[in-house]
Amino acid sequence: MFRLIIFLIIICLLPTTNSQATSKYSSIDSEIESLLQEMTLEEKIEQLHKEGGFNTADNTRLGIPGFQMADGPHGVRDGFATCFPVGIAMAASWDVDLVYRIGKAMGKEFRGKGKNQAGTR
Repeated sequence: MFRLIIFLIIICLLPTTNSQATSKYSSIDSEIESLLQEMTLEEKIEQLHKEGGFNTADNTRLGIPGFQMADGPHGVRDGFATCFPVGIAMAASWDVDLVYRIGKAMGKEFRGKGKNQAGTR
């Protein structure tokens, strides 16, 4: 089920150009819509609201895991990790390719530490 949440984010960001991709995403969209229809208002709020310092509650009824977040504009702040430049410094470089590569590296570190997203306070 966690994959469905991630795919929702991807679907919003990536345009589909071929019928195979459209079919694949339509199927995922249908699953997501079905889950959203089944969720109560309280469950939707719990999925978005923090349960602990940087995590949200699991929805055990529907099998949707909560999010595990980590704080850090410099990267994942959870033990030993790379300290990346902050966003404003990267933006000042005007180097889109570099920022893209940094984003991929940050994503790998977050995932490697079991985190789903960078949290903010």
